[in-house]
Amino acid sequence: MPLLATILSFTFALSGQEDMIHSLSNLDDRHTSIAIANDLSFNQAGGHLQGVQLMAEDGQNIVIVSGSTDQAAYVSTITLGTNPQVTSVFNLMEKPFKHAGGFQISDHYLAVGIEDNEARDRSVVQIYDLTKIREAGPVLINEVSRFGAYERPTAGCVALAYHHAKWLCIVGNWHTRDLDIYTAKSFRAESSLDLVQTITPIDSARSDWSNPQWLSYQNINLHAHDGVLYLIGFAKNEHGNNIADLFLISERDGKYSLRKLFSKVFESNGCDFSLGTGAVFSQGKIKMIIGSDRNLTPVSNVYFFESIGKN
Repeated sequence: MPLLATILSFTFALSGQEDMIHSLSNLDDRHTSIAIANDLSFNQAGGHLQGVQLMAEDGQNIVIVSGSTDQAAYVSTITLGTNPQVTSVFNLMEKPFKHAGGFQISDHYLAVGIEDNEARDRSVVQIYDLTKIREAGPVLINEVSRFGAYERPTAGCVALAYHHAKWLCIVGNWHTRDLDIYTAKSFRAESSLDLVQTITPIDSARSDWSNPQWLSYQNINLHAHDGVLYLIGFAKNEHGNNIADLFLISERDGKYSLRKLFSKVFESNGCDFSLGTGAVFSQGKIKMIIGSDRNLTPVSNVYFFESIGKN
């Protein structure tokens, strides 16, 4: 690549990082909330909500949450609008795979990990097509099974993005000690999710991070923009604060590396980043953070941390 093109590319990358950092910095650390009615009766015993994402379908905003019970893993849809309410529940797998973790929706795909959270020695990462979720529910189109030593092959949080002509699916295990990176050219049934690398951040050099902390992220989300890949992780720190950490993921010679760019603390009054939390991205910026309550009670809440100005 000519020197000028290299310089311009590097300049654009830096500008993009500044935009991402500024958009996270500019989110209000206080939330607004919407009360959600739930008239559906289904088993929620022994579990809780773990992931949340916002999507639009036919001009209607829909919140999708993932949850666990003592018998099954599920996702549920919440239709926003004049009368926000829980509109459907779909069981994904049954015991022992009864714990659906943090997940991400990218384009019309949903990537979620489902664990045996008792034995903690196995999980399944599944990809669903949401194109007709209202009529047919989520349609399973691909999956990969994970086995191993205690807590190593769990899948408590999963992120998904299309980057450099392939899908990247990043899976965090118990307390997100490891990040397993899978790639796929497509999600057709005959395609495979291939494990290409594992990053263990606690064992990595972190001298160039904005701060060296690596937390027990319960949700991770990816965003690819202008050839640059970002990851945001949501957790509670040792002081009980809600934390959003923004990372840059770089690729060189087929190897991925991670660097923390920025951290922000959000209020924890009613909203808990160790439960369902997710980011809403647009064109290289974080437009909003969304959170859920622990369970879908007759009246529960969805929380929104929105921009306090133009970003």
